[in-house]
Formats: sequence, structure tokens, C-alpha cells
Amino acid sequence: MIRLIQFIGLVGFTAILAGQSVEQTTEGTRPAAALVARFDGLGTGFEGPQGSATLRNPSDNSLAVGPDHIVQTVNSRMAIFTKRGSRFKETGRVLYGPVNTNNVFRNFGGPPSPDGLRRASTCEARNNGDAVVRYDQLANRWLIVMPIFSRAAERPDQPPVWTARAAAYESPVGRAEQPGKPEALFQPQAPQAPQAPQAPQAPQAPTHPRHPKHPRHPRHPRHPRHPRHPSHLRHQRRKGLIQSATR
Repeated sequence: MIRLIQFIGLVGFTAILAGQSVEQTTEGTRPAAALVARFDGLGTGFEGPQGSATLRNPSDNSLAVGPDHIVQTVNSRMAIFTKRGSRFKETGRVLYGPVNTNNVFRNFGGPPSPDGLRRASTCEARNNGDAVVRYDQLANRWLIVMPIFSRAAERPDQPPVWTARAAAYESPVGRAEQPGKPEALFQPQAPQAPQAPQAPQAPQAPTHPRHPKHPRHPRHPRHPRHPRHPSHLRHQRRKGLIQSATR
């Protein structure tokens, strides 16, 4: 028993020494990878065709490089940049974003429901973070994996509840005939710039209200004069003759 323990200990010690020979403890002789381009990706101060994004900490970043594009995902947002080559003259010019990562699943559709209708897939209806983006060089395609952190609706073709058994569980295909035909990405409208606040107007001097003029009382109509009798006229004539005679 003691010899067996010693033998096992010797094998373990030898394995440790072999592992140390694989570990690199000094710098290599070849030069480090050269930095050929740098640009600001998704983060504070980022501005793209679809505006800006408010990201949280920690920022779960993922980035993949293709022949002509660079795709980046941070938390629940994504953006696409140019890559210098045969198609673009510069690297890092933003072409798309920031948008929700689930925009790539737009109109994807889910499995048919028990009633026969095809509804939106879970990834299409819910936007989540911690997405991972990869570029498949063999198939010349982009792959984006977005996890769902809450329980989704039950599928009619989902596997049974897991139990210990010899047979393997096989996940059903999310949607047949994939990868399908290429389609243009959904282009959300850019947010409108906020209007500048108008300058406050200078206060005007208070004006005292004029008292309303009292309406004038209407004048009473004059009574028409009564026509004089001829006898009065004669009397005035006589009186005038007498006064003229006395002067």
C-alpha cells in the first residue's frame, strides 16, 4: 500500500514538472504583434448613425473581424465598423449602431405554436446582454449568440425534462432552412437632436389700466316752441314804436 502511494505521488510530481516545461516564463524572441489601427468603439462618448448608447459596468465586450467589417457587441448593444481593405479606405468608421443586439433576429420568427401560428422568437422579442459575436471564415458568415436569462415559453418540440439516462439529449433546431437568404439589417431611425431652449423674454414695465370713460347721458330733446299768436306780434310792434318814439 505504501509503495502504491509512493508510485502515485511520483507520477503526480512528474506530471507537474512536465506541465512547467510547457508554461512560458520568459519573453519570446519574435517581435510582438504590431498595432496597425485603433479607433473608439462602443463606450462613453460614442456617436453613430443611430445616436449614442448608455452602457453599464461591467462592460461585456465581444469583437470579431471579417474581410471588410468589424462587429462589436457591448452588453445589449452592437455596432458595425469599416475595415481597411478592398472595400473601405479606412478602419473604424462606424456604419451601423448603436442598436439593440436583437435587431439581427428581427422577423426571424419562432417555432409554430400549438394553434399553428408562427410568433416572434424569444431572441426577437427580448433584448439581452452578454452577447458573443464571431466570424466564420469557412462559411463567410457572422455568428451572434445572445443568451436569454429568463425562462421562455414552452415549445411543442422541446426535449423532455432532463433525467439521468444513457441516451443523449438533442436540442431541436430553432428554425429550419438556416442559414437563409441574406437580408439587410433593420435601420432604426436616428434620434432627433434636442431643440435649444429659447432665451427668456425681458419683463415689460407694468402699465396701469385706464379707467373706462363714463358714458355721456343723452341730452333731452328740446320741446318745440309754440307758434306765436298774431295778436302778440302786433303788441310787440306797437311796443317797439313807443320805445323808438321816446328815444
